[in-house]
Amino acid sequence: MGLDMKTRQKLTEETAKRYCQAEKKEKGKILDEFTATTGYNRKYAIHILRNTARIKVTRFNNCGRKSVQLTAKAPRKKRVYVKRYGGDVRQEVIRLWVMSRYMCAARLKAFITDNLEYFAGKHTYTPELKSKLGTVSSATIGRMLKSEIPKHTVRGFSTTRPAKNLNALIPIRVYFDWDERKPGFFEADTVANCGMSTEGRFLTTLTLTDVYSGWTELRALLNRAQRWVKEGVDDIKKGLPFPMKGLDSDNGGEFKNLQLLEWCRMNGVQFTRRHFS
Repeated sequence: MGLDMKTRQKLTEETAKRYCQAEKKEKGKILDEFTATTGYNRKYAIHILRNTARIKVTRFNNCGRKSVQLTAKAPRKKRVYVKRYGGDVRQEVIRLWVMSRYMCAARLKAFITDNLEYFAGKHTYTPELKSKLGTVSSATIGRMLKSEIPKHTVRGFSTTRPAKNLNALIPIRVYFDWDERKPGFFEADTVANCGMSTEGRFLTTLTLTDVYSGWTELRALLNRAQRWVKEGVDDIKKGLPFPMKGLDSDNGGEFKNLQLLEWCRMNGVQFTRRHFS
């Protein structure tokens, strides 16, 4: 285990006091010892030992007296950052972020760049503002939005309740197990249309999305009962323009049940589940 910074500093100071008073041969031995202990490069070790301590000669009544003193370190200059993008740029970035329905910084950067001429003409940007919006990076946009994200973030409710049964009968889907270059393999999920509260009765939307084509089918369910989910999947299968070959869902009890498993077996649909809920 190496030395920590404070130990290295203390060792350097004590060694430098010996080094500045030593003869040439002794300095070589001190350097060997110092580099072996600290792991420093020899040239670097010579540099810091020479600049850490010095011999000071004090004269009084024509008599000189030598003493070893540590060299005072020059205070490190504090770097001064000049802001390139002012409040006008930040305000416009936030406005465009809200207008774009809260895109991430990378996508928002591309959105602003691609539509800059349109925005400049519609909102009469100054040449300086237009230039800065065109050069602002996604990292800078991210810093501008950092304090705004909590104000605009709305977290949804998760109504998924993982089921622990049928693990052996419904395999976990492994990436590229399915031939996704052809349509027919669907990702399944349910969305609770409950607003800001899960109390009371509300509709649930069954969502099936084809991995290859992006074809999406939606069905409104009274609730997440196993029966309604199975009937919703069956109704979607009947209206598809291509055969349903596979169904992949989370571990929620509305999917992970015998009703849907038997339906998939009877209809030749490969049923798999994700390793997370």
